[in-house]
Amino acid sequence: MDIEQKLTESIKEYANSGKVEELINKRIEESFDKIISGLMDSWGPLHKAIKSELENHLTIDLKDMPFEKYRDSIQKVVKAQIDGRFSTLIEKELNDDLATLMAEYPKEIKLSKLLSDFQELAREDASERGAYAPESCTIKVDVSDYDEATETYYLSLDEDDVKEKYGCKYRLFIYKGEVSNVTIDGDKYRKQLFIGPSQGFARFLFHAYVNKVKVIKDIDFADVDNYTYIGNNH
Repeated sequence: MDIEQKLTESIKEYANSGKVEELINKRIEESFDKIISGLMDSWGPLHKAIKSELENHLTIDLKDMPFEKYRDSIQKVVKAQIDGRFSTLIEKELNDDLATLMAEYPKEIKLSKLLSDFQELAREDASERGAYAPESCTIKVDVSDYDEATETYYLSLDEDDVKEKYGCKYRLFIYKGEVSNVTIDGDKYRKQLFIGPSQGFARFLFHAYVNKVKVIKDIDFADVDNYTYIGNNH
């Protein structure tokens, strides 16, 4: 038997065995699987059509939802959590902070001491800025003849030199010898309660406002320029 005859018989035998039919069915199944998967995935037309149909039939009228009731319930739960779990802790923290704020600074300060403290702050700022630091800071007193007699005036301070009074970082309003209002970086503390700046000269000014610290005028206003020079330490 030659090779061609053997090959022919083998093919006939394979065809009659049913394996060809199995292969065809398998390939058809794989083809349909790929086609259907393509139709049903998130980008397929069938998926989009089904999604559109569901959206049309599952539309919810939000006007009928009782959101006001849910909002009130949530607010009550949150309030209960705060009242029950945190009120004692918050009260303690605020009391401690207020006690610190009231106790750590004096009830009065001389104007010369206030200005020298600011002068030292300006020196520290100049040291950090190095070669770009100015040799003087800004200290301005805004007072009329009548107000000077009652020790009522505005005091404007800034680490930079040649600043206009309204552009100064720190502004104090001294009314009849007491700190009546403080502005730091544009923020007025007259309408604020807690807790102000956390440290340094700014915190002292906030304390001075909260406690109505008395500023003793121990120098003439004409002498405030003596506190503007911060030296060339850079």
